[in-house]
Amino acid sequence: MFRTIEDLKSKDHRNLSKQPHRFTSDVVATASLEVQQEGIAAIPLVDALICQEKHASAVCETLGKHVFLRTGACATVGGVRYSPLIETEEEALAFDETAPSDDSMSYDEWEALRLVKCAAALKLMRRC
Repeated sequence: MFRTIEDLKSKDHRNLSKQPHRFTSDVVATASLEVQQEGIAAIPLVDALICQEKHASAVCETLGKHVFLRTGACATVGGVRYSPLIETEEEALAFDETAPSDDSMSYDEWEALRLVKCAAALKLMRRC
């Protein structure tokens, strides 16, 4: 990353700001459209969305989600950290503990799965 930044700066330091500005405007524009489709009034302002205070956490999460979708980084926006479910968490949530099973799962494996399931549930509840 440092090498790429150094490359851009060596040719013309003004080139360095073009990509981040474009990235920021794309993220803010797509997040703005998404929250407006959900009925939340939001006005884009440079690198932020202005909204009513009661919608702040939903708007921050939406901005964080779009940063994640563009970069893969779990960003904290306005104190709200977007953190999507990973594949193992999705599988754990789909696992039915009450169904009879023939998969010869050990007790330790079952407990580990329940722990992942619990962590995923907490992650989802934070969004509510």
